[in-house]
Amino acid sequence: MRLLSLATFTCAFLFAAGPEYESALDLYKHTDYEGSLKLLLPLQERSAADLALIGQNYFMLGNAKHATDFFQQAVTAEPNNSVYHHWLGRAYGRRAETGNWFTGLGQASKARQSFEKAVELDPKNSDAVNDVFEY
Repeated sequence: MRLLSLATFTCAFLFAAGPEYESALDLYKHTDYEGSLKLLLPLQERSAADLALIGQNYFMLGNAKHATDFFQQAVTAEPNNSVYHHWLGRAYGRRAETGNWFTGLGQASKARQSFEKAVELDPKNSDAVNDVFEY
């Protein structure tokens, strides 16, 4: 439920979402992550919101590597977006949990840094604050 509320919160950052995004978000909310990806991946030009939603879909499908790649692109496109940094931290955290101990240390450090950046950008982002304390 917390992930769904964060996805809805992500929508608040959109200025002009295209019809593909709106349809993909609806599919995401109904846990059709593959269907959502089918709408977003073919887009020639992707907004930061598109990139983040692609990352969320991959995260929910258990592909933390792809999720990290797309969240990193979203953060690059909108470096002051706390939600995108928080999702990036979650993806790095998942990679730390599922990888070997050697690479996991680096991923855990990146997760912590992303969570801290999310809180720095928006101290009221309670999900990010909770994740900073958990990590």
